[in-house]
Amino acid sequence: MKRVLLGSITATLLLAGCGESGTKVSGNIINAAGEMVRLERLSSTSGTPVDSSEVSSSGDFELNAGEKIEDGFYRLTLDPQNFVILLLEEGQQVKLNGNAFDFYNTCEVEGSEGTQSIRQLDKVLRRDFEKT
Repeated sequence: MKRVLLGSITATLLLAGCGESGTKVSGNIINAAGEMVRLERLSSTSGTPVDSSEVSSSGDFELNAGEKIEDGFYRLTLDPQNFVILLLEEGQQVKLNGNAFDFYNTCEVEGSEGTQSIRQLDKVLRRDFEKT
Protein backbone atom coordinates (compact mmCIF):
# COMPACT_ATOMS: atom_id res chain seq x y z
CA MET A 1 0.00 0.00 0.00
CA LYS A 2 2.84 2.39 0.84
CA ARG A 3 4.42 1.78 -2.58
CA VAL A 4 1.16 2.59 -4.35
CA LEU A 5 0.72 5.78 -2.33
CA LEU A 6 4.36 6.81 -2.83
CA GLY A 7 4.08 6.06 -6.57
CA SER A 8 0.91 8.16 -6.86
CA ILE A 9 2.50 11.11 -5.06
CA THR A 10 5.62 10.91 -7.23
CA ALA A 11 3.57 10.79 -10.45
CA THR A 12 1.47 13.76 -9.33
CA LEU A 13 4.56 15.85 -8.57
CA LEU A 14 6.15 14.95 -11.91
CA LEU A 15 3.02 15.88 -13.84
CA ALA A 16 2.70 19.16 -11.93
CA GLY A 17 6.29 20.01 -12.83
CA CYS A 18 5.59 19.45 -16.53
CA GLY A 19 2.78 22.05 -16.70
CA GLU A 20 3.00 25.57 -18.00
CA SER A 21 5.40 27.55 -15.84
CA GLY A 22 7.39 30.68 -16.18
CA THR A 23 6.38 33.85 -17.94
CA LYS A 24 5.56 33.58 -21.64
CA VAL A 25 4.76 36.30 -24.15
CA SER A 26 3.20 35.12 -27.39
CA GLY A 27 0.85 36.32 -30.06
CA ASN A 28 0.38 37.29 -33.66
CA ILE A 29 1.74 40.33 -35.48
CA ILE A 30 0.52 40.77 -39.04
CA ASN A 31 2.92 42.29 -41.60
CA ALA A 32 5.94 41.09 -39.58
CA ALA A 33 6.72 37.69 -41.14
CA GLY A 34 10.45 36.95 -40.89
CA GLU A 35 11.11 39.89 -38.55
CA MET A 36 12.74 39.44 -35.14
CA VAL A 37 10.72 40.33 -32.06
CA ARG A 38 12.75 41.05 -28.91
CA LEU A 39 11.83 41.19 -25.24
CA GLU A 40 13.97 43.41 -22.99
CA ARG A 41 13.80 44.14 -19.27
CA LEU A 42 13.86 47.90 -18.75
CA SER A 43 15.84 49.67 -16.07
CA SER A 44 16.31 53.38 -15.48
CA THR A 45 19.32 53.44 -17.81
CA SER A 46 19.07 50.57 -20.30
CA GLY A 47 17.32 47.49 -21.61
CA THR A 48 18.59 43.98 -20.87
CA PRO A 49 17.79 41.31 -23.48
CA VAL A 50 15.55 38.51 -22.16
CA ASP A 51 14.55 36.56 -25.28
CA SER A 52 14.01 36.93 -29.02
CA SER A 53 12.18 35.02 -31.71
CA GLU A 54 11.53 35.19 -35.42
CA VAL A 55 7.94 35.94 -36.38
CA SER A 56 6.56 33.04 -38.45
CA SER A 57 5.09 33.42 -41.93
CA SER A 58 1.62 33.45 -40.33
CA GLY A 59 2.67 36.19 -37.87
CA ASP A 60 2.94 34.00 -34.77
CA PHE A 61 5.72 34.32 -32.18
CA GLU A 62 6.52 33.03 -28.70
CA LEU A 63 8.99 34.33 -26.14
CA ASN A 64 9.94 32.72 -22.85
CA ALA A 65 10.87 35.21 -20.15
CA GLY A 66 11.97 32.40 -17.85
CA GLU A 67 10.97 30.61 -14.69
CA LYS A 68 11.87 33.46 -12.36
CA ILE A 69 11.60 36.98 -13.73
CA GLU A 70 11.60 40.23 -11.87
CA ASP A 71 8.21 41.91 -11.89
CA GLY A 72 8.59 45.14 -13.80
CA PHE A 73 8.63 46.95 -17.09
CA TYR A 74 9.63 45.22 -20.30
CA ARG A 75 9.77 46.33 -23.93
CA LEU A 76 8.59 44.16 -26.81
CA THR A 77 10.42 45.50 -29.85
CA LEU A 78 10.15 44.98 -33.59
CA ASP A 79 12.65 47.79 -34.24
CA PRO A 80 13.87 50.79 -32.20
CA GLN A 81 10.89 52.91 -33.28
CA ASN A 82 8.25 50.16 -33.19
CA PHE A 83 7.60 48.72 -29.73
CA VAL A 84 5.16 48.36 -26.82
CA ILE A 85 5.84 48.55 -23.10
CA LEU A 86 4.67 45.66 -20.95
CA LEU A 87 4.28 45.37 -17.19
CA LEU A 88 5.03 41.71 -16.51
CA GLU A 89 4.75 39.61 -13.39
CA GLU A 90 6.18 36.19 -12.69
CA GLY A 91 4.13 33.35 -14.17
CA GLN A 92 1.97 35.39 -16.53
CA GLN A 93 0.91 34.02 -19.92
CA VAL A 94 0.59 37.18 -22.02
CA LYS A 95 -0.85 37.26 -25.54
CA LEU A 96 -0.47 40.17 -27.96
CA ASN A 97 -2.02 40.80 -31.35
CA GLY A 98 -1.30 43.72 -33.62
CA ASN A 99 -0.14 45.08 -36.94
CA ALA A 100 3.58 45.75 -37.45
CA PHE A 101 2.81 48.87 -39.50
CA ASP A 102 1.37 50.61 -36.40
CA PHE A 103 2.24 48.24 -33.56
CA TYR A 104 1.74 50.71 -30.70
CA ASN A 105 -1.80 51.72 -31.72
CA THR A 106 -3.02 48.32 -32.93
CA CYS A 107 -1.54 46.13 -30.19
CA GLU A 108 -4.11 44.34 -28.03
CA VAL A 109 -2.89 42.63 -24.83
CA GLU A 110 -4.44 39.79 -22.83
CA GLY A 111 -3.14 38.21 -19.63
CA SER A 112 -1.55 41.27 -18.03
CA GLU A 113 -3.84 43.72 -16.23
CA GLY A 114 -0.82 45.90 -15.43
CA THR A 115 0.01 46.28 -19.10
CA GLN A 116 -3.59 47.11 -19.97
CA SER A 117 -3.63 49.81 -17.26
CA ILE A 118 -0.41 51.50 -18.37
CA ARG A 119 -1.54 51.39 -22.01
CA GLN A 120 -4.81 53.15 -21.06
CA LEU A 121 -2.90 55.77 -19.06
CA ASP A 122 -0.41 56.30 -21.89
CA LYS A 123 -3.20 56.80 -24.44
CA VAL A 124 -4.84 59.44 -22.22
CA LEU A 125 -1.51 61.22 -21.72
CA ARG A 126 -0.75 61.14 -25.46
CA ARG A 127 -4.19 62.52 -26.28
CA ASP A 128 -3.72 65.35 -23.76
CA PHE A 129 -0.21 66.05 -25.07
CA GLU A 130 -1.52 66.31 -28.63
CA LYS A 131 -4.23 68.75 -27.49
CA THR A 132 -1.69 71.04 -25.86
